[in-house]
Amino acid sequence: MAPLNRKARLSYAAMSLPHSATTLPDAIDPARFGGDIALLALLASEPTLCVPPGLAFDADALSAHGPTSQESTAQGSFAGAWAALGAPSRVLVRSRPADAPAGPDTQPAPGTRIPTAAAFAATIADAAVLDAPLLVLADHPHEVRGVAYSEDPREDRSDEIHIDAWAATTPTGAPVRYRRPRQTGPDAPDANTARHANNEGGHWHTTIGEGAFPVLPSPALASIARALRTAERVLGDAIALEWRWSSDHGLTIVGVEPQRTPMPWAVYRDSPQPHDGWSRANAGEVLAAPVTPLTWDMMNEPLNSGFAAMYPPGWSQGRRFFALFNSYAYFNLGLVYHLVVERMGGPARAMLDVVGGPGDPQSLGVPDRGLRWRTILRSLPTIIRSTASQGGLPNRWLWEERQLEALRAEITSVDPAGVDSSTIMVALDHIYQRQLPHVRFFMEAQGAAFSNYAMLRHMLDWFLSDPALANRLVQGLPEVSTAALNLRLWRLGQRAAAQATVAAIVRDTPPASLRDALRATPDGVWLANALDDFLRDHAHRGAAELELMSPRWGDDPTPVLTSFRSYVTNPRATSVRALAQRQQDDREAAQHELDVRLSQRWWERLLPLRRAVVRHYARLAQRYAPLRENPKAAVLAVAYETRSLVLVVGERLTTTGVLADPNDVFFLDRRELSQLVNAAESDAAESHDRDADAASIGRLRRRIWRRRRFYQQALETEPQPFAGESTAQTNAAEPQSAATAESAPPGPLPGLAAPAGVAKGLGASAGVAEGLARILNSPADGARLGPGEILVARFTDPGWTHLFPIAGAVVTEIGGVLSHGAIVAREYGLPAVVNVPGATSIPDGARIRVDGSAGRVERLA
Repeated sequence: MAPLNRKARLSYAAMSLPHSATTLPDAIDPARFGGDIALLALLASEPTLCVPPGLAFDADALSAHGPTSQESTAQGSFAGAWAALGAPSRVLVRSRPADAPAGPDTQPAPGTRIPTAAAFAATIADAAVLDAPLLVLADHPHEVRGVAYSEDPREDRSDEIHIDAWAATTPTGAPVRYRRPRQTGPDAPDANTARHANNEGGHWHTTIGEGAFPVLPSPALASIARALRTAERVLGDAIALEWRWSSDHGLTIVGVEPQRTPMPWAVYRDSPQPHDGWSRANAGEVLAAPVTPLTWDMMNEPLNSGFAAMYPPGWSQGRRFFALFNSYAYFNLGLVYHLVVERMGGPARAMLDVVGGPGDPQSLGVPDRGLRWRTILRSLPTIIRSTASQGGLPNRWLWEERQLEALRAEITSVDPAGVDSSTIMVALDHIYQRQLPHVRFFMEAQGAAFSNYAMLRHMLDWFLSDPALANRLVQGLPEVSTAALNLRLWRLGQRAAAQATVAAIVRDTPPASLRDALRATPDGVWLANALDDFLRDHAHRGAAELELMSPRWGDDPTPVLTSFRSYVTNPRATSVRALAQRQQDDREAAQHELDVRLSQRWWERLLPLRRAVVRHYARLAQRYAPLRENPKAAVLAVAYETRSLVLVVGERLTTTGVLADPNDVFFLDRRELSQLVNAAESDAAESHDRDADAASIGRLRRRIWRRRRFYQQALETEPQPFAGESTAQTNAAEPQSAATAESAPPGPLPGLAAPAGVAKGLGASAGVAEGLARILNSPADGARLGPGEILVARFTDPGWTHLFPIAGAVVTEIGGVLSHGAIVAREYGLPAVVNVPGATSIPDGARIRVDGSAGRVERLA
């Protein structure tokens, strides 16, 4: 039997076709026939693709069909006329709305096979069918059917083609799934897979579903792969191709549509490892929203390798500390617990308090333990080496800071207007490689700050049952850059408030036009210049500043200028200098209190061992606390310049019509973005090269579209506190230090949604404040925060801290005592409680009391 192809067309002259029916390959008007039919018509025009002859009808044509008794006449049903004119006795009828989305694990609907026009008449009698365009194709016997995807429809393997196949005798059940890299070459097979060579090079990896079996020979796989590439070239998009295969007819294409399923990225596929415990702790504070592909591509390896470098190679080699689940970032708190507590003997509860983990270590499936002395003795050489390595970090930071400033200056010295986008992409790769060691240092510095502060907190809990005293011992530190920048802006506000003319301009002018209004007045020029200098120096700061797509103050200064207006219109009596001095005095008072409380017994005065140990860790915590903030700020300054270059590329691609939005670039990784730029800037002379570039652009655009859909779905999904499968394992219990109820981290004390409700959190900054609760979702809502009101949010990061001088206290659902917001709150003397369950359930405007020493939030009746 000869293959069915477009050359075997039948004559339609004998058929009385209505005006709204047309033959393939001419049915190319999506407005009449639907996008899927139009795409199939385009493929029917391609000589190398076998598409059966067929007819397309719009909804108006369906009312013209005759009764079943006339199916063999020109007035009969379309399917009947089709069969009567000599087409194979089987026809394939498809009817579906043009914009019907495909599910994430579904393939294009195969249509309904009917042997007679009677069955077709029954089908179109359905009112639902009458509302959709109709496609009638000749069909033929086949051994295998299936769907081929030019991109992985289920995960993020965008550089693999996938083929799902069903035997004709088993049309339901799990398919046989074939996959192969788009670029030929060997690829390591997965577990429980078989490999099939094909005549195009490379290997197919075949996953055999339950009850299924390998059904496609190598020539069929090669034919389908070629058809996918051809269809992509013709349609310029990532596609799903419905096909049939028989030994007599070969490959036939019976359906095509763009891949519409939302597309995740960086899916965590590693098998659960011992001690894994994935938590939103810490990660939920700095990366609260879903992470875009470009951001994850830039930070994934540096973050994981930087954290691994903190431990001996044999302890964490090949392990991951950060991963994405449903595009939200998670921190491997279980693994860190294992390394710090079970391998080095560190204190469990203090570690969780600092990181911001669950209040009860049992939530991770691990016991609550203090110092484990036998473990410490076994790991003493490692601990000594780690401590010695940390000792050089403050001096190393001075060198790292100079290197990062030099890198930033090197980037800003390049004028993007003078280079093409391909050159910019090369520069981005260079920047990535240059900043790798600096990001690793940043992670190592974080570890030093966390570990020493945790030890100080534990010692105070053990000896004095007062871990909250640690907060006072590490405040009043002038080297904390995030606190200093907001104090600089606060100082400007106090100066402006003292000048009536300037204060009136600030009060009456919208933030977006404030600087222009100030320049128009001689009295305000100094402030406009000062604000320009501030925004230039801190352009890289902003909310969610680890996410490259998030705008910074340099892009949109409105949030920070809104806070500045509040500084001017509601000046505080305390000067910036007096505030800084007050916090330093309180730190010295806490140090004196510590000495007194550890010297109350005569033997403590003779043998001041405990006092020496606690003072040692207090000095270390004070020394390393600035390293929690300052390296991050310097790294973000470079990231801001990187973002600016990426947006230059995005603007150019949008101007030329390649992209719809400059921010689309953040939904590709660096390699994919380079591919898009190269294809867009290509000046290929050969037509097949131009077609390949167009297909590459279309595929990448569809990838962006699908990822944006996934991103939007993730935004609408509340991330769970824990993800993955917890495999935390613990050793035998050892003696632990005493802990009091007052030092306990947050417990499940619900009730803030009701009058007189109470919740327990982690006291992050000492003091007590009462005021109206103001629930904010982002710093952009800062205009709603009145002077002295309690700022309540799911989290805060440095991009929120310009609101702190306005607030009377801070309450967050996520965070630890060494969170960025907690550090800045201590520098401002602002009472703060973090890690409060259900904090944002407080009704907006309700009156609450915040006790930053006891870690208690109470809703007042």
